[in-house]
Amino acid sequence: MTEKKKAIILLCLILLLAFAVNAAFLRNDSFFGDDYNFIINNLYIRSLRNIPSFFTSLAAGSSYRGTQVSYRPITTASFALNYYLGGFDPLGYHIFNLLAHLFNIVMVFLIVRFITRQDFLALATALLFGLHPINSEVINYINTRSSSFSVSFYLLSLYLFMLKFSPGSKGKSALCLAGSLAAYAAALFTKELSITLPLVIMAYYLIFRKKKLGEGIKETLLLYPPYFIISAVFMAIRYRLLKAEGLLEGAHHLYRNIYQPARIFLYQLKVLAFPDLSLYYLDFNPSAHLDLRSGLSLAIILLMLAGLLLLHLRSKRKDVIFFVYWVLITALPTTVVEMKVNFSLILDHRLYIMLVGAAFVGAALLHECACGLKRRSGLDDMKVYAALVLIAVVIYSALYMGRNSVWRNGVTLGQDLVARYPYSSGAHYVLGQGYMRGNDPGMAVAAFRKAIELNPSNDAARVNVSSRVNIAGILVQEGFLDGAMEEYKKVIVHDPSNSNAHFGLGYIFGSKGLYEEAIREYEEGLAYNPGSLAARLNLAGIFLKTGLASQAESEYRKALEIDPANAEALSKLESLGGL
Repeated sequence: MTEKKKAIILLCLILLLAFAVNAAFLRNDSFFGDDYNFIINNLYIRSLRNIPSFFTSLAAGSSYRGTQVSYRPITTASFALNYYLGGFDPLGYHIFNLLAHLFNIVMVFLIVRFITRQDFLALATALLFGLHPINSEVINYINTRSSSFSVSFYLLSLYLFMLKFSPGSKGKSALCLAGSLAAYAAALFTKELSITLPLVIMAYYLIFRKKKLGEGIKETLLLYPPYFIISAVFMAIRYRLLKAEGLLEGAHHLYRNIYQPARIFLYQLKVLAFPDLSLYYLDFNPSAHLDLRSGLSLAIILLMLAGLLLLHLRSKRKDVIFFVYWVLITALPTTVVEMKVNFSLILDHRLYIMLVGAAFVGAALLHECACGLKRRSGLDDMKVYAALVLIAVVIYSALYMGRNSVWRNGVTLGQDLVARYPYSSGAHYVLGQGYMRGNDPGMAVAAFRKAIELNPSNDAARVNVSSRVNIAGILVQEGFLDGAMEEYKKVIVHDPSNSNAHFGLGYIFGSKGLYEEAIREYEEGLAYNPGSLAARLNLAGIFLKTGLASQAESEYRKALEIDPANAEALSKLESLGGL
C-alpha cells in the first residue's frame, strides 16, 4: 500500500472519529442566544426568494435592530436553506455545522501536507484540530456556523493560492488564483473576521516563496492587490449598510485597544493549549488606567514577539514560524478590533480559526518530544509520536463529549457557566434565558434579577437592559402588567432606543384600553425597529379598534412587506377592501 493511500485511509478514520464524538449529541434539542435573533425570529429566512436581500439589507439578517445586527449574507442564506429543508428542527442545522467542520479537517490536512510533505504530521494536526473541545460550540451553537463556514472558504482560498505555485499547476495557475479570490470573497460575506486572510497569504509567500524581501516584486504586485481590492469592496458595502442603520461606532479607548486585549490573547492561548470541560465566558471590566494583570500580559506578549523574531531569524523550521504567525494574525480581530463593549465574551467559536495554527504547533511540539525521547532512550520516534498523539486525542475526545453534554439545552448551558463564573452577570443572564425558554418563569426571573444585582452600577449595560426586558416579558405573560410596565420604563430611561421596551409598553397600554399611549409607543419602537412583524400587526389592530381604517390598512401592507404570506394581514386587508 502506498503512503498516499495510507494517508487517505487514516484521514477517513479521523473524519469517522470526529463524527462519532458528535453523533450522539446532534439531537441536542435547543437553540441558544443569538439563534433566536438570526434564525427563529428572522422571518426573512423562511423563503429562499429572500436570499438576494441578504446581500443588500441588514434587516434581512436579524430580527433585532441594534448591536446584534451583522452583515453575513452567506451565513444567513445557509439558515434559509436549513429552514427550507427542515423548518426549525435543530438536527438539520447541527448536521450542516458538522459537515462544515469535517470539511475543515480535510482542508487542514491538505494544507499542512502541502507545506511539510509529511503525511503523519498533517494527520496529527488534523486530529488535534478536529477533536479539540472548543469545536463543541461550533457544532452545537447554530449561529456560530459563521465561524466554521467562513473558515471553510478561508482554508480553501489559501489552499488554492498555494496550488498556484505547485509544479503540477502549470496552465492552471490563473484558475487557481481566480478560485482563491472567489473563495476569499465568499469567506468575507460569511463572516467579516476573514479579512485577515491576505496577511496570512503574505506570510506564506514571504516565508516559503521568497529568499529575500525584494525578490519577485512584479509577481507580488500581481498577487496581493486583488485580495485587498476585494477587502475594500466588502468593507465599503458593509460600511454603507451599517451607516444607513446608524450602527457605526466611534473610536475606542486606548486601554481597550492595547492593554485589555493583551489579557484576552493570553487567555485565548491558555484555552487552546489546555482546554477543560467548562465553557469559556469572561467579564472584563475596562478601567481608565492600566492595571497590574493587563500590564503583565502586555509584557509577556512583547517577550513572546521578541522570541518569535529570534526564532524567525535562526530557525530552519519555516513551517512552525508560519503557523505561529497564523495564530498571531488570526487573533487580531478577536482582540484589538472587537473590544467594543463593557464586557467581553471569550467564546470558543472565536478561537476556531486560531486553532488551525495552534494545532500544527502542538503537533510539531509532540514530534519534537518524540525525537527527544528517541535520542535518550533509542525508542522508535514515530511510535512514540503516535502514542503521544493518541494520548492527546483520548483526552480531547473525552473533554469534547463532556462539552457536548453541556450543550444539551439552555438550562444545562447556563448552569455550567454559573458554576464556573458565579459572580458573572452575563453567566446568570444566559441561565435566565435557558429557564425562560424552558418554560420555568420563576427561575428565569430569579436568574435575571441576579444578573442585574451583580452589575448594579451600570444599568445601561446590555446584560442589565436585556434582563429587564425579559423580566418584563415574563411578567406580562403571568398577568402582572403594572410590574412589567415599571421594568420597561426603567429600560427606556437607560436605553431610549430599545424597541422591545417600547413594544412592550404599547402592548400593556393597549391591554388597558389606553390606545393613544399604545399607538405612541408602537410608533416610537417601529422607528428603531421597522422590521417587527408583531408590532406592525398589533399597531394595525389598535388602529382598527379606534376607527382609523386607513392607518390600519397601511400597517397591514407594511406587515406584508415583511411577510408576504402572513394570513392575518391578508385576511384583514381583504375585509378592509384593500386587496
